[in-house]
Amino acid sequence: MLDAYGVRRPFDYDRRHSLSIVSTWRVSQRIDFGATVRVASGFPATLPIGLRVASTTASDGSGRLIPQVDAQGRPVWTVDFGDVSNLSRGRLPVYARLDVRVTFKPKSPTGRWQIYVDVLNLLNRENFSNLQPELDFDPTSDRPKINYSSDSGLPRLPSFGVRYRF
Repeated sequence: MLDAYGVRRPFDYDRRHSLSIVSTWRVSQRIDFGATVRVASGFPATLPIGLRVASTTASDGSGRLIPQVDAQGRPVWTVDFGDVSNLSRGRLPVYARLDVRVTFKPKSPTGRWQIYVDVLNLLNRENFSNLQPELDFDPTSDRPKINYSSDSGLPRLPSFGVRYRF
């Protein structure tokens, strides 16, 4: 736990729960099948508590803040993250990934060759490392709606390789 601004909050990479299962199955003398499953709780995140009207500095030079309005006189909305007590109080979604590998060992006098095919994130699950709040128009309300965009981490990633042990 970290102390910031007098508030105790989790470390940025605090992952309370994590499970990895690794297995290899020898299908035949020359073919192996391997899989790795990873599941973990999400990292801490500071999530918005709602909306508020954005502010701007008054044009009279006083330095005071006034509500910001657009060209038509309507309020400009922004995401409200609350005060420091809201820092890292939320969590990102659960992280889960399945990686698989098929390895072929060709017949050779030394037995040192391997040819393999890997697929990382086989199920193509979107594992977020960041959620970015965005404001979208809501025709049923007088204010926008909060939606989230994200970077979706590692996509499905196939690879091919040849290995030779010296």
